[in-house]
Amino acid sequence: MRVLGNASGVDILAPDDAYFSFFDSPYPGHELRTAVDIYPAHREWNGPAFSPVDGTVVKIKKIKMGRKKQFASEAEDYGIGIQPIDYESLLVRVLHCRPNVKEGDSVEAGDEIGSIVRSRFFCRWTGAHYHVEVMKDKHFVRSTKSSVLQTRFKPGTLHGSFGGWPLAVEVLEVGDDFMVAYCPRIQYIKSGDLRGHAAFSGHSGNFGILDAGIAHYSFGGLHGLADYGSGDVVLWNTLIGLGRSERKDSFVFDSNERLRFMLNGDEIHGLSFFTLTRRQSHRGSPPITLIPRKPLGFRKSATVGDVLELSSVLR
Repeated sequence: MRVLGNASGVDILAPDDAYFSFFDSPYPGHELRTAVDIYPAHREWNGPAFSPVDGTVVKIKKIKMGRKKQFASEAEDYGIGIQPIDYESLLVRVLHCRPNVKEGDSVEAGDEIGSIVRSRFFCRWTGAHYHVEVMKDKHFVRSTKSSVLQTRFKPGTLHGSFGGWPLAVEVLEVGDDFMVAYCPRIQYIKSGDLRGHAAFSGHSGNFGILDAGIAHYSFGGLHGLADYGSGDVVLWNTLIGLGRSERKDSFVFDSNERLRFMLNGDEIHGLSFFTLTRRQSHRGSPPITLIPRKPLGFRKSATVGDVLELSSVLR
């Protein structure tokens, strides 16, 4: 298990081969830097979710959701509250997991606690994950009352170089609402066995791992900066945002709302960036996740092995 961060003294852990995101989400908990989404390597709906902490299950709440989405989804979500050992007033809340545990059960970090549901809180392109945050027990149903997560990123090493627009990307996988592609002409960061796309902060060229949905979400973040600054945030020689705040472990920015991406001349919805592990890398570097404008948008236009042209424009 890997420690992703610490909130109010409680370490949050994830499987070593899981990838994760603190900012690639539209919800307030992520903007407030209090939550992390953990994507198990199995990537399966109804696949197992794992306890992020040692403790006791003290609360389980069923959450009824509203209208059906345009994709198949569950009518109910769940919140699981785990009281960490030695922290009687705190809960670790896990969302999007149908529990196979009950109140009173003791769990250890890494134990299977349920199965991942495709929640109606998700966007159509959202992958299988569970959401984790730390809060006081009295705030179990309050998404804006969680503790800030201090992340555990170490400055990594920069690899590769940006070859200029347009980018030639090789299709690795095509899903109903996403495409995974590889590009050898980009800069990326290695930090231990973690991999991420390199974005640059400020005018001094400081770099960090990009964690964001560009530009379909209004904010994003950088992790493990080699040095800390503020100002413009740049990816592939393109302005993707403007720094909003900073602290020792991450840098938050507002997205450039004018930025759009094109694939073979057609506009797409955006690009998603996560912190990946060596397992998710391709030829040693992190792939790119692309989102179509409409459901099934890539099914007819791309197949595995195709080489397509990715470009950027300002609206």
